[in-house]
Amino acid sequence: MDHEFRKVRCLPLLVIFARNADVCPSEIARDAIDDLCQIMKKWEEKLLAMYNQGLRRDRHYHSLTHLYYEGDRLKEGGNVGVENRLVLMAGKLGIVYLNEIERMVAYKNIRNSIAHKTKWDPVRNREKYRASLQCIDIATGTNAYIIIEKKELLISAVRKCANFLYN
Repeated sequence: MDHEFRKVRCLPLLVIFARNADVCPSEIARDAIDDLCQIMKKWEEKLLAMYNQGLRRDRHYHSLTHLYYEGDRLKEGGNVGVENRLVLMAGKLGIVYLNEIERMVAYKNIRNSIAHKTKWDPVRNREKYRASLQCIDIATGTNAYIIIEKKELLISAVRKCANFLYN
């Protein structure tokens, strides 16, 4: 479907392109959430690369959420090193403050709890379970854009996992 966009200026440095009215509001909201998370993810990657630079591997962080909560936890014990380094690095990447990082972490946690909510109920979805095992070729085929070598190993693994979990 071909969408027309109109330019909407929200902040001095932020321009959002809004879709026309014939697009479902849920689709617009979902796209906006995805766009927001993508922006935060790109920033997080830069922050973590900068934060981890020069540190021993065992001191590296791989998620902003973990880094933020670890800094908060250590601060309660009197160690402000992690939080101070986080604030310093965030200050170099757009002057993002700790309370803003806290909100980004909270937003991502809420979004992830919705996006990755438990959808699988083995009792109610017994037929879906059986059908999914029969349709694994479809789920890993070219139309699903997930092509995997040695698919038979994946099929074997999924069957074993499903049998362990739901039988």
